[in-house]
Amino acid sequence: MRRCLWSCSFLTCASRELQRRGAASRVPPPLPNVRGTPTRLGSATKLPPPPPLPGAVASTHAALPWKSPQEVLLTFIEYIPTFYVPVHCVAAILSEDSRKYFIGRGRFLSFIKRYRFFFDVRVIDGVRADVKLRDDLNHPRRGAADEKFVMTDVGDVINYVALPEYIVSLDSIEQSNGSVALKPAAAPPAVHVRLEERVPVLERLKALVPSEFTLIDQVEESVPEDVLFHPYFDCQGGLVAIASKFPEHFQVIEGMIRRRPPHLAPLALNDYTLDNSPIPDVAKMVQEQVCCSDIPQWVNITSLYEQLTRDQKKLIKREFKSFAGFLRAHGKSLSLSQDMLQVAKWIPHHKKDPTSLSSEGNGDDKKEVITEGSSDGAARGNGSDTSARAAPQTAMKVQYEYTHIQVINELFDKFPSNRTLNLVEVLELVRPDMRYSLPKKVVAWLASYPSYFVVDDPTEKDPQKVRIRRASDRQPLDIAFELYQYIPQEGITEDELLPKLSDFHREHVKRMGLPHVVNSLSEWLILEERNSDGKMVLKRLQTELELERAICSKDSVQAGGGGGGHRDSADSLDDKEIEKMWPKLKYEGVMQSQSRAHHRRR
Repeated sequence: MRRCLWSCSFLTCASRELQRRGAASRVPPPLPNVRGTPTRLGSATKLPPPPPLPGAVASTHAALPWKSPQEVLLTFIEYIPTFYVPVHCVAAILSEDSRKYFIGRGRFLSFIKRYRFFFDVRVIDGVRADVKLRDDLNHPRRGAADEKFVMTDVGDVINYVALPEYIVSLDSIEQSNGSVALKPAAAPPAVHVRLEERVPVLERLKALVPSEFTLIDQVEESVPEDVLFHPYFDCQGGLVAIASKFPEHFQVIEGMIRRRPPHLAPLALNDYTLDNSPIPDVAKMVQEQVCCSDIPQWVNITSLYEQLTRDQKKLIKREFKSFAGFLRAHGKSLSLSQDMLQVAKWIPHHKKDPTSLSSEGNGDDKKEVITEGSSDGAARGNGSDTSARAAPQTAMKVQYEYTHIQVINELFDKFPSNRTLNLVEVLELVRPDMRYSLPKKVVAWLASYPSYFVVDDPTEKDPQKVRIRRASDRQPLDIAFELYQYIPQEGITEDELLPKLSDFHREHVKRMGLPHVVNSLSEWLILEERNSDGKMVLKRLQTELELERAICSKDSVQAGGGGGGHRDSADSLDDKEIEKMWPKLKYEGVMQSQSRAHHRRR
């Protein structure tokens, strides 16, 4: 029995060993869907590979068609200009035959970097790459791609983009894998407003926006609810968006808005002409190129900008931030297109006065013209009274926007000496036409001018408990008059000046600080760095006689109640008469105020 069991176990082990050896000698079957599997004789029943995805882009690892550097240059000199342009803009104008070889992340940029002897590449902030032809590259077709790009001048950045007529594809060349859209592309949902709904809102806004520059927040506060909740007003992003879309009706500059004057071009930022331009040489060149004909014609800004010298470009960037800003500042002579890529001569269209048109058929009175604001505007002739009654002049109330410096100067002049007032009494000193220019937090605003006023508790909420007094009874021109006596022609340092001053003025300068005093007297004093030792030196900007003349004229204005006759008499005095009548003048009149281009003081 034992012998039989041993024989069975021996035969079983032998058969297992034979099976293991046979399995090791056989070739294993291929795994499903594995590429590169060696073909077998019995592979006739193998399934074909699955079809590619519908949205997948086949990888293009084919060899490039350009066999030599000369062929590369001959092809890409038609797309790369002589000035720096973004690489993706060059890729947008490539032909379809050339574009298909560079689909993939970084493939086109890597190809350009291979030919450094043809192309210059610069990387900005590690993100954007620009390319241009090398400056030392000579080729008959050099510059052929320059006309395919145009300059876009936005803010402090000067950039170039491809012209729409040369763009072949707007798809990014960096995307190697496409995708299939399950739904067709559609615009996001928006509020659709009919034209008849838009026109009344636009006309209402034209009536609400004043003719003088006003803060946009103040104008939006006065917008009525029927306009505020109108779908057109709401969906366009408010007053700022509507004003930017209609530059022919509104003018927006630095957070302020007004109705566009008819003599200024749309998109104008200032009322310069080419004759009184702050940069005459550039204005002369623009006038020769743009205003050479009586018929306005559009001129490309890029061609004008390329004619400027390096110094002119730096000056324009420092003064106007961009070349387009320089052109927009000449609103009386130039007009820019909506995309700010072209400029033309501006010819304002003057509309006829409807009152004069209606009075043309009144017999003998048809040649009489009534000029608005003229002192002798009364009509002459037999029917003057009748024509005046027939066409009454409606006096339009003009609200001026005063600067904070003008308001603080006026308030300082009217503040009683050696007295402490509460906030209600202080506000009564402000003229009614200036109250619109006051900030919302008056107490904090007054406390921010320590050289003018002293506020005991700026955090006090009750206006009756706020205590305000003048910081000094001597006004800034008094300080300037004292400082002028000790400032030589070459200037003086602060350490040399303080011992020469009286105790009162020395304490005043120490408490306020010399830079703050100079800042409040920017028309008379200046701090400059001396080249020899680098110290700050205080210098005069005008003569002592001019300072006395200014004090004299202001004093006569206050004595005469602001009349023009006293001002003229003070200005007409001779220098000897001034020294004889006012040997030591104290300034007690209205202080000097800063003026702005679009603000006037009545």
